[in-house]
Amino acid sequence: MDHQTFAQLLGSYGEFVGAIAVVVTLAYLAVQIRHSKEATEANTRTIRANAAKEVYVGWSQFCLELSRHPDRVLFDKILKADTDYSQLSIEEQVAVGYHFRSVVERFASEHALYEGGILAADVYGELSRFCAGFVSAPALADLWKVEREQPIYSRQFVEYIQSLSVVEPVTAATPHETTDQA
Repeated sequence: MDHQTFAQLLGSYGEFVGAIAVVVTLAYLAVQIRHSKEATEANTRTIRANAAKEVYVGWSQFCLELSRHPDRVLFDKILKADTDYSQLSIEEQVAVGYHFRSVVERFASEHALYEGGILAADVYGELSRFCAGFVSAPALADLWKVEREQPIYSRQFVEYIQSLSVVEPVTAATPHETTDQA
């Protein structure tokens, strides 16, 4: 075997080994990509679950704080439509206005989580229907007409809440009340 033939033979072996190396590398990369995709999906599920948990924990804390609030009776009256917003004193209107805005801003932040793909559709669906009912409560509907024009809310949020049909405004008994079943 002459020198040139030997060099061609070595070159052929080198190409063969190189092709096998490329196939092995591609197989390794495919496995790594699959593992990376699975890890990303698991991380996304964890982020969504944590977002839902934080939403519910936030509402739980909010309700607990509200139950201890000195103006709780006033808020109860408003939600039950026992009192019209315009019949409140200026101090009461300010208190209700701040409470109303804090609730709606909470809903708006949850809308942003939903739009960002963080908050699951079923969780957001429940909350958005509650928000639509909340802003449709007879005593709060006029306040919502003013608030929804404020630049603090995204147009998408306002339009989405407005698009929901409200079967029944939020006017039921508050969670801290009990009814006698006797």
